[in-house]
Amino acid sequence: NQCESLKIIYCYENSSADEYFSADKYTKIYLTSVSTSGDPNGDGDINAKDAVLLAQKLAGWALDIDDSAADVNGDGDINAKDAVLLAQFLAGWDVTLG
Repeated sequence: NQCESLKIIYCYENSSADEYFSADKYTKIYLTSVSTSGDPNGDGDINAKDAVLLAQKLAGWALDIDDSAADVNGDGDINAKDAVLLAQFLAGWDVTLG
């Protein structure tokens, strides 16, 4: 297990991290200032589901998503730059969303 030295988990309530890490083993600190950038489905977790939704949006699908969150780089347009930035974020690159 690679998380043996981990003691504190910072996460959003009801996120994947919140569900994965048990409260009896870790101290959880819930984040309250939520930046929605990169989370167009609004589930509080930025993951591959969001990348798929962004790709579908770019392909012209009619979706009920948070367009401001889909504008990952915050430039006012939803385009390929947003998809690349989100992919880099999900790959663990040191990038800033929003």
